[in-house]
Amino acid sequence: MEADVTRFRNEPPANFSLESNRRAMGEALDDGRRHLGGHHPLVIDGKEVTSLTSITSVNPARAHQIIEQCQELALGRPTQP
Repeated sequence: MEADVTRFRNEPPANFSLESNRRAMGEALDDGRRHLGGHHPLVIDGKEVTSLTSITSVNPARAHQIIEQCQELALGRPTQP
């Protein structure tokens, strides 16, 4: 598994008085919501690894809403391939 990494750049300001920009932002927000609650394995030496513990990230404004769960790994702790 190879990560697709792109260089960060700020987007230019959008004029939200235009319907097309409001619609595009709404679609982007909907797309982001579809990805909430994902589970992310560790990738070590190109292999997905599941640890015995995970970290759950929640929306601070909506504590019941899980943003994502990712694996937690500390040196010396066992993992499952």
